[in-house]
Amino acid sequence: MYSLISQITLFVSFGVIIYLFIKAVPRITDEEIQTLEQQMGKNDRIAEFFHRLPLEKIDAWLSKTLEKAVRKAKVAVLKIDNRLTALLTKVRATPAGSNGNGGGGNRTELFSTRADTKESKSE
Repeated sequence: MYSLISQITLFVSFGVIIYLFIKAVPRITDEEIQTLEQQMGKNDRIAEFFHRLPLEKIDAWLSKTLEKAVRKAKVAVLKIDNRLTALLTKVRATPAGSNGNGGGGNRTELFSTRADTKESKSE
């Protein structure tokens, strides 16, 4: 219970600190932002390069390529699943008397009861 009270106090104090910090930060107007952008835009060639990039086309191409790759991966996983399922059905289809090695033949049962063994000996 005491840890809960200390945690609540801690988070409330964090909230107060953030509130006071936001109040203390000086406000920047839209006009100041525009003047800063104009000053940086004149000298910044990297910003001009990024403004000229067709980001919408690049994003559309990346989305399309990613979708195709995910679909191909899905098809590959489904093919592997089908092959594993076929292998499992093949393994299960072995005859009841075989030991699983393909040799077939009669094999004694491990968990036979005493009555079963007495009956088989008397025959």
